[in-house]
Amino acid sequence: MNRYVGNENSMSPLGVVRRLRLGMPLEEVGILTVSQLSEYIKRMIDNDELLQNVWVSGELSNVKRHSSGNLYFTLKDVDQSQIECVMWAEHTFKLSFQPSDGQHVIAKGYVKVYPQRGRYQLYAKELHLCGVGVLWERFEALKRKLESEGLFDPSRKRSLPKFPEVVGVVTSPDGAAIRDIVRVCRKRCPSVQLILIPTMVQGAEAAPQIAAAIKFANELGMFDVLIVGRGGGSIEDLWAFNEEVVARAAAESRIPVVSAVGHETDFTILDFVADVRAPTPSAAVEMVVPDLAELQNRFRKLLGRLVFAIEALFNSARQRLRALTTRRVMTSPEELLDIKKQRLDELHQRLIHSFRNALLKHRHRLASIEGKLQALNPKGVLERGYAYVRQPVTGGIVKSVYQVSQGERVDVVLADGELKCEVEAIVPNGE
Repeated sequence: MNRYVGNENSMSPLGVVRRLRLGMPLEEVGILTVSQLSEYIKRMIDNDELLQNVWVSGELSNVKRHSSGNLYFTLKDVDQSQIECVMWAEHTFKLSFQPSDGQHVIAKGYVKVYPQRGRYQLYAKELHLCGVGVLWERFEALKRKLESEGLFDPSRKRSLPKFPEVVGVVTSPDGAAIRDIVRVCRKRCPSVQLILIPTMVQGAEAAPQIAAAIKFANELGMFDVLIVGRGGGSIEDLWAFNEEVVARAAAESRIPVVSAVGHETDFTILDFVADVRAPTPSAAVEMVVPDLAELQNRFRKLLGRLVFAIEALFNSARQRLRALTTRRVMTSPEELLDIKKQRLDELHQRLIHSFRNALLKHRHRLASIEGKLQALNPKGVLERGYAYVRQPVTGGIVKSVYQVSQGERVDVVLADGELKCEVEAIVPNGE
């Protein structure tokens, strides 16, 4: 137990404790503080050129975006090794995708020690999707491009015909999708004609074939609607329906296009461009082909409502007719006619009385006006012995002695004639 006592150069625990008790500095004893150790590791990492410009691949987990815009996440690989990472806000805005848990990415950045927690971190400057992520990045890029051109605009979407007669199906002749489509169509409405336009739905040649099939259907001009799609699969399996050539063919189609690709959770570029998106091929048939049984049931209901409405109208008319036949005009028309005759006689007498009163009133008024006119008639005044003087040339009435001169000739008008006179003298009033 005391075998290290006296051995002052020993780095045994007892020797270290003895030197600390003697008050020796930590540096002389050979002990580092946590800060000193962290700083040493930090210098070692900072001086390693490889760690200052490194590319690291892994799977994202614990992705958190701070309100400041900084992104915090963990990169891990299949061996469950992991490293904590930080991406500052000035770099996150350059990302072409939204980081989320489970994505496989390649991060470019540098490794630094975070002294406060005594751990090293990767400070990412760039973040790129790899594997499936690359396809997803292409998907988002094409989606943004076509959306900016207005190919997703709801105003350009056309409604499906209610009762199509010929439906074109662009899919693989060997896939499960065509079997489901035929089965559902036969169940809903066997009279609808399905025409398959066979094409590949997977692989490098699939997209050009799908686009050519859509154009061929438009050239035939015999289809009321087109169903374009396939069954489910991985993103790589469905990728043909994310190609630009297929999207533009659907956008240029004069026939309404129904996208029926994969399962309900699968989305492709064709879903956004097509006039209608169906979650599955079977659902596409349910959207396009009417259900004959449902239509027959609806017809029976409408027919019942029509019969009920006609019966109600007939009953209402019968009640009105019954009410009319019980009225007095129908049961005792002579009595009603007598009453109307008597009423007519009363109105006739009232009319004659009113007419006579009005005539008498107008006669009195006329006599009064005539009396006023007679009072104003100048001939009546002349007949009472009055006369008036008139100038023979102008015919003007002489109202003042100053209107004539001595020796001038004037006409004196009486009730029964005129006197041709000559003015001998002019004597104004008061002279």
